[in-house]
Amino acid sequence: MIAALVVILRAAESRPSQAKSVRATFTLTLLRMILILSGCLVALSMIPSMQSSWDVILQGSGVIAIVLGLAAQTSLGNLFAGFSILASH
Repeated sequence: MIAALVVILRAAESRPSQAKSVRATFTLTLLRMILILSGCLVALSMIPSMQSSWDVILQGSGVIAIVLGLAAQTSLGNLFAGFSILASH
């Protein structure tokens, strides 16, 4: 599924419009980061000693996400507002 999205985004990136190219590049980079992170998590889950510590990792990442979300609330609000403006055009 991700490979199909990458093909679609590369086709959209080849169009001459600069705004579409920026969006396509951003989305393609975001998909690559998600794919790499997912691969790392799958690789770590194969290690027997890591299987027992998933609860700690998930709890720690949840706390970090809450702290970062509260700290960057204004910036994230502006970011999502920018995305909604781009999507409406």
